[in-house]
Amino acid sequence: MLLIAIITLFLGFTTSVAGRCGTRPPSNTVRSLHIEAEVQENAANARRTLDQRIFGVTVNTYVHVIQPVGSTVDLTARVVEQISVLNTHFANSNTGFRFNLVSQQTIQNDAWVDVVPESAQEFEMKSTLRQGRYRDLNIYIVTIENDPPVLGYATFPEQHPSQTTRSLDGVVVIPNSLPGGVFPNDLGLTGVHEVGHWLSLFHTFEPDPNSTPVTGCTGPGDYIIDTPAEDSPAFGCPVGRDSCPNQRGLDPITNYMDYTDDACMTQFTLGQGLRMRTLFATLRSFV
Repeated sequence: MLLIAIITLFLGFTTSVAGRCGTRPPSNTVRSLHIEAEVQENAANARRTLDQRIFGVTVNTYVHVIQPVGSTVDLTARVVEQISVLNTHFANSNTGFRFNLVSQQTIQNDAWVDVVPESAQEFEMKSTLRQGRYRDLNIYIVTIENDPPVLGYATFPEQHPSQTTRSLDGVVVIPNSLPGGVFPNDLGLTGVHEVGHWLSLFHTFEPDPNSTPVTGCTGPGDYIIDTPAEDSPAFGCPVGRDSCPNQRGLDPITNYMDYTDDACMTQFTLGQGLRMRTLFATLRSFV
């Protein structure tokens, strides 16, 4: 039964586009939460309550570094810097979130190295190590076995999460994505991107599941009103890119939820900040 639950939870876990992120596409249930959030955000009282000037949440954060037996690599300082990067970039966009590093631990276990998303191996690792409540962030720093290779992946918040969902909740990033890692993803922005997913955000190029061929230029996209439509992920830092010329605005290449280089990423939009606050308050705040 446990294996069936894991398979069901991760059904459809694929990398929508080869590259930076292996977060599975949002399910229809997760999409419906964003539709409901839009209604809530349009209510004046809710908007005032969720305004970044009066909304302030400290997210307790637990970091787990997974290494092979006998490793002498010490990531302690880089983990601290990663949390600093999260705080800097979430603060720069006035999201209302800050992250408190409660603890970090290093575990040497050959069975958990090269973790395979959606596997029994991942479930064993996370269910053994995860700490805190559903509102608390767990970050796993470990090499990822995925085809194509990815820098990280995360889980979206869900309504009424099962015990399996709670156990698997969190963010996974590879060591080379931490600050001081491998160029051009060496500034810790993979962590910012994946925590954005953990706080409910979709990719800026989120495709319309009902379009043929699949494109991000039609449909609801990421359900955020102030992120321009984007047909596909941007790589590097292609200034002036406009993959949806019939839609307003140039591609949001500086957005943390795109696939551009770390040095290119500078912002969440006001709408993204509001969505993170809305769904954190709804789905994680009291769980």
